[in-house]
Amino acid sequence: GIPSAIAEVKRAGIWTAALDVRGDMSPWDFDLTQPVCIVVGSEGEGVHRLVRERCDVRLRLPVAGHISSFNASAAAAALLYEVMRQRERGGGTRA
Repeated sequence: GIPSAIAEVKRAGIWTAALDVRGDMSPWDFDLTQPVCIVVGSEGEGVHRLVRERCDVRLRLPVAGHISSFNASAAAAALLYEVMRQRERGGGTRA
């Protein structure tokens, strides 16, 4: 399952990041230029607890207004855009 896949990815030296509404870091404060495996949860349920705990970092996308989160595809698209932005500019921390 996914927890086993995360363990395998980590053994290969790749960071793992769960996209989670309760995440402790925003994507632009994490270096996404390094190899990273991004885990996106299901809509409504999010990332399963065990998967979330096994990831190295939990990233959150800030939301404004009356919504509490994005749907999974919109959240993944926003995060992948940030990956490309950082890789083109050379780093995180609001590069």
